[in-house]
Amino acid sequence: YTGKITNILKLSDEIYQYQVELDEPITWSTGANMHIGLPGFDAGEEPNKSLVHHMSICSSCSESCVRFVTRIPNENPSIFKNALKQLTIGDSLTVFKIDERLKIEKEKPTVYVSQGVGLASLYPLIKAHHTEKDLNSLLSIHISKENDHIFHDEFKTYQSQLERYESPSKRADFYQCLENNYQADAVYYIVGNDTFLVDVLRFLKQHQHPKTQIQLDKKAEKMETLFTEAGYES
Repeated sequence: YTGKITNILKLSDEIYQYQVELDEPITWSTGANMHIGLPGFDAGEEPNKSLVHHMSICSSCSESCVRFVTRIPNENPSIFKNALKQLTIGDSLTVFKIDERLKIEKEKPTVYVSQGVGLASLYPLIKAHHTEKDLNSLLSIHISKENDHIFHDEFKTYQSQLERYESPSKRADFYQCLENNYQADAVYYIVGNDTFLVDVLRFLKQHQHPKTQIQLDKKAEKMETLFTEAGYES
């Protein structure tokens, strides 16, 4: 699918949100992800993988556009991130390989655990919890640098007696927050880099939390690798 950038928001010093209007309607489920191809990625006989990146869709499936959030380092960005930063409103992108890895759990309490821009992957699910009244209780625990909190204002509107949003900036506070709010019957959704994922999985393993109540935004093979590294049996 081909689309044009219709909006670019700078959420923090290095974090940007892109909005893309596609040439034709597409459908996706809450929690889906996609691949973004920048101009020129398919110019040769083989796709230029350095101009392709996996992104989570952070817009709701009821919207007519797709949005994604990414960090673009000010120093030494990747080829993809550097090329993306050069694009402006009106420039074209290609969207393909739409996939669904995170599923909304309606029967159990939900704990969303995220790091940095990983919160963008969970944002549509958290928003769905706010709008779909038949869903169970929700807790979101997010860690990022002090100046890198995204969707902070949006989360203020999602507060209720059954919904809480914790956002510590220090790692020690984050793990204390995990411990203080552990829920044995909850489904845990975890998004972040691999080191972060393994650390949180080890915490859950110490509490004998079942794998069946853990969701990661990863392919099945990669998930098993991470579970094994954290001490879970295959």
